[in-house]
Amino acid sequence: METGKIAGNDALVPFEDFDQGHLPEEWRHEELFELIKDAGKLVVRVKVTTESGEDLYSSGLVIKYGGSFAVQTNNKFITNVTMATGCEIEFSYDKEDRNDIIKCVGTGLVETSKLLDKTLVSFEPIPDFLNELNIMDDKYFLPDIETVNKDGVKETATSLIMTSLSQNKAYLFLPENEDVNKKADVKMRFCDGTVSDLTSNWITFEPIPDELKSNPHHDDYSTCKVLICTTVDGRTVGATTEFFSGQIVLEMPQPVTLEEAKNSAIYFYGDNDSEFLGTGLYFKKSILESARAINGLEINIPKADTTPENELLTQIFNSFWLLSFKPIPNPIQHDMSKRKNICKLLENVPGGVVVIGHPNGKRKVAAVGRIVRSGIYHDKENGDIGFEIIFEANSVKQDLVGSLVLCLRTGKIYHLKEVLSANGDEEADTCRAVLGIRLDQLFKVNKPKRD
Repeated sequence: METGKIAGNDALVPFEDFDQGHLPEEWRHEELFELIKDAGKLVVRVKVTTESGEDLYSSGLVIKYGGSFAVQTNNKFITNVTMATGCEIEFSYDKEDRNDIIKCVGTGLVETSKLLDKTLVSFEPIPDFLNELNIMDDKYFLPDIETVNKDGVKETATSLIMTSLSQNKAYLFLPENEDVNKKADVKMRFCDGTVSDLTSNWITFEPIPDELKSNPHHDDYSTCKVLICTTVDGRTVGATTEFFSGQIVLEMPQPVTLEEAKNSAIYFYGDNDSEFLGTGLYFKKSILESARAINGLEINIPKADTTPENELLTQIFNSFWLLSFKPIPNPIQHDMSKRKNICKLLENVPGGVVVIGHPNGKRKVAAVGRIVRSGIYHDKENGDIGFEIIFEANSVKQDLVGSLVLCLRTGKIYHLKEVLSANGDEEADTCRAVLGIRLDQLFKVNKPKRD
């Protein structure tokens, strides 16, 4: 129902009429409002005609992956290639007069997942304005990983990039069984051609002095200077000796690459007559608590509790690798910077969302909601996991399932999975929005190659 324009309330508003007056006062920022309007441009009306001739409508969201555009909608709505091919996709279905509508047609099924209730549909033609919006390509967050083990065996894989907005850093997530310390080299290839190397704050060196072998805390070998010779002039930094898991390493003040580690000369302050050489990097595993310590890590890992969701998290994040790298591709840096600015605007402000969609195929509407909680979404039947936000918003009913849900604090886009309770006009509806992740796709290893 296209009603309600009371300032600051949660009712549905025609998207073309949506302005800052419809936001609570603490959310009224021009930069935030522009984020909402740009996100709304990616919301489309999708129509599927059944075999019996019935027209069914839902909302879709345009995404970009691997340089191609696709429309994401619910698996409940489009389940197979027949439904995807020929479905009608309409941009700018915003106004009463319908003059600005851009009509497209589905050309195929990119992928579908009943577990995540998500379907991706390719379409044509591609409206020109999509290229002007600089949509972040999701493939940047699933780069190709190339590893070489100590025996020279090569593997290629795909894994997940996580970002920390407050630190303006990006990290590569790898499962525990991928022991990076047993790899001779690891490289990441991004879709724009950027090739990145892992970095670490710890380097290995040789030979290990006998005094240090017998006493890892020997005063003469507790501190050193490290000359990194990857440039003509080189640079010198201070380092300290660390001992853990039976390994003696040097802790550097800043992360370095494998090349920098292997081109390092080490001089201990208590042994001026000897030179030691860097041999490689050493990596420490992450655990739940250390991941929480990375301030602003995009994937919210809740504080420890006794809920089944936290127990599941503990199993997954009990021990894993969270690895820094460089260079960080420019699009990821730009995306982090843009969303970091939004985060600053909403510091110490209750979390909120904006829902944008086409209820029963009607013109595009928006509604404002307040986040009740966020955390882990776990389907116990199939083991799938995702990240969810539970929010309250008036007038968001079942006919908006599949709509875009923009989390204002992070700038991340979720999709409306379900309305948990639909209440009367005087009481807000409770809804679940999900950002799903397929754990079985976080590190997909292809067949090893041997030179």
